[in-house]
This record gives sequence, structure tokens and C-alpha cells, in this order.
Amino acid sequence: MEVVTLSLAAIAGFLASLIGLSLKKWLSVRSKATEFEVKGPTGEKMKISVEVGQNLEPTEIKRQLLRTMLEDPKFSFGRTFETLKKGIASTDEETKNLLFQIGARPNLKSEGKETWTLRPITGNVDSGVPGSIA
Repeated sequence: MEVVTLSLAAIAGFLASLIGLSLKKWLSVRSKATEFEVKGPTGEKMKISVEVGQNLEPTEIKRQLLRTMLEDPKFSFGRTFETLKKGIASTDEETKNLLFQIGARPNLKSEGKETWTLRPITGNVDSGVPGSIA
């Protein structure tokens, strides 16, 4: 009888610790922020969701933020470099490196501000359209 009681107590203790560890891990992952607030070009606040995994590096979070900002349909012609830089709170050099890593390309708006986009370049060099390639 004592062996059965001890066995049941050991099993109950094991299950309780397993449930406790699982709950602790779930809460720690859940407590990580998945939404970031950035300012848009006209100063309005916008929320950007990023899936934050347990071992995600800060540079990967910044790449995801940049990609999300550039994929926003409201900004189909690109975002200004300053907005992107402020959105990830980074230096000029790091922001440009990250933009190139995600496949973004720079272009100039009519106001002379540097903008970046994920849209592909279309056309050919002989077409006479500025900014087009073969």
C-alpha cells in the first residue's frame, strides 16, 4: 500500500512540475511585445505587429519591422528613409544595410526626399523611362 501511495505521489509531483514549467514558458513567451508603435510620414501613430519568437535577434525584429512598413498598402510608392530609420530606432548605416538585406531599393520622390520600396524595377534601359533597367 505504501509503495502505491509513494508512486502516485511521485507521478503527481512530476505532472505538477511539468504543468508548472509549461505554464512558465507560455507566460514568458506571451509577455514579449509583439506590437510596436511607429510614427507615419504625416505624424500619425501606427501599430506594426511582429511575431516575436523566443530566440529572435534584435536585427531580425528590425528587418521584420522594415518589411512590414514597406509592405503597407497605404505606402505603395515607398516610405521616406527618415521614417524607416525612426521606425526601427537605428543609425543611417544600419538602416541602409537592413533595407538592402530585405531586398528594398532606394528611389527619389519629386520633393527630393530619399524613399525606399520593395516594388521591383520594371521596363528596360532603352524605354526612356527614368529609373528603369533592362
